[in-house]
Amino acid sequence: MHATPAIAWYKPDNEKVYESNGSKLKFAYGLLAEFRLNKVASFATGINVNYSGGTLRFIGDSISYSIENDKFYIDNRVFNNVYVDIPLTLKMRTPEIGAMTYFGQFGVNLGVLTKARANDKGAMNNPASAEVTNENVDIKKDMGFMSIGLNVGGGAEYNLAGTTSLVFGVNYHNGFANILQKKSEFLTDKNGNPLSMDVQSDYISLSVGVLF
Repeated sequence: MHATPAIAWYKPDNEKVYESNGSKLKFAYGLLAEFRLNKVASFATGINVNYSGGTLRFIGDSISYSIENDKFYIDNRVFNNVYVDIPLTLKMRTPEIGAMTYFGQFGVNLGVLTKARANDKGAMNNPASAEVTNENVDIKKDMGFMSIGLNVGGGAEYNLAGTTSLVFGVNYHNGFANILQKKSEFLTDKNGNPLSMDVQSDYISLSVGVLF
């Protein structure tokens, strides 16, 4: 069992249209399982609920979507997504040194999207009008079904008693697949065409858990 606070951010492909606008503090929790391959190596997997996300700032004042009979010109979007993640990693550990065992791991994370919401800032109808906020927008149709990323990290296990250990780990998760749809269902460019989207998700996580 483990809990994992994380710092997450997005990497957009087209910085002429949108750019990363900072990182967000996120959180995950779940169950991990290890299958010993030999004295050094283990196959580590599990299932996690991952509250992920990031922030994008849209360049210019022409990206918009419809709200009833009006248009909302978006300037900034904060993504709040929930994934069910399955890590698939190889874990390599040292012999026990005192009460500590150190390890490194690498592999991939596969995530299935279950929920996607956004908080948008922008202006109604006229880009020059006062800024307004559109909260809790359902954007699931604009999100990809899965996220895929490289998972690399390391940490230590502190033996408490018998086979029970306290586990600490730091991991870097580098997304290498587009987490959005290639063409938006809602956002349009200055010509009224569906906005092309390609964004990867990265995060650094600190994991604390108990291995039985």
